[in-house]
Amino acid sequence: MNKLKFIDRMAQGKISRRDMMRGAAAFGVGMVTLPRLSRAEEVLTCMEWSGYDVDNLFSSYVKKHGKAPNFSIFANEEEALQKVRGGFNADIMHPCTYSVFRFTDAKIAEPIDTSKLSNWKDVFPALQKAPGVVVDGNVVMTPCDWGNSSIAYRPDLVDADFDKNPSWSIFTDDKYAGKVAMTDDYVVAEIAGLLLGYGPKKIFEMTDEEWAELGMPPQYFTGSVKRNPETLAVAVRTSIQEDAYPNRTWAVMTIDRGGHYANWSEVETWDDLYINPTA
Repeated sequence: MNKLKFIDRMAQGKISRRDMMRGAAAFGVGMVTLPRLSRAEEVLTCMEWSGYDVDNLFSSYVKKHGKAPNFSIFANEEEALQKVRGGFNADIMHPCTYSVFRFTDAKIAEPIDTSKLSNWKDVFPALQKAPGVVVDGNVVMTPCDWGNSSIAYRPDLVDADFDKNPSWSIFTDDKYAGKVAMTDDYVVAEIAGLLLGYGPKKIFEMTDEEWAELGMPPQYFTGSVKRNPETLAVAVRTSIQEDAYPNRTWAVMTIDRGGHYANWSEVETWDDLYINPTA
């Protein structure tokens, strides 16, 4: 068992005290992580993306508390959400703004008292009020970084013009059909709409006629993209096998509640959006 798995099992109460003591000694985990100690002596447990657990990002914490926090690494927010709902005891976690609503809706996130944050004044005002940072009038997330999603490509395999001005449009260029791929995530539904020329809000308000005018990408089939006629949420069938992970077979993007994965029963009655034209 590696150190991260040991911390995970300990936080979920899935390890005996004897094994906890033995593991703590083997992995150098301080005794302050053991449950019988007072809260003041406990070590912060952070659920975090890989790459953010580097020393220079929490040096002020180490200076104040004398040691680093514990880290539990997750691959995506869905994994983190299900892990906490399954009993993992985390103090803080690092989602992206579009997925914060899932944690607040599940009632596993608490409002943050920004008066206790020494660096809150340095956060851009626009980010202090951004959707996902503020939910139902409460600050539930403190921005720690921001930026734009981008693409990765091999310069030797694209046209020189594209290399001078790279763009997400490569995903809709027939020249590169079958040679590009996007992450299998619910955010892709929104990106796809933007690529087709629709604004962020318009993506969820297109009429059936407007969808029909877009045509049907060959990789989609009837019923693989659906829309909730009442909320206008859009669902895209993922490549995940239903018998392996049934609750991750559909990627859903909503207008005001971010995105989430779903199973067939949630989208079964929704309207079909893409209709594959007959040859």
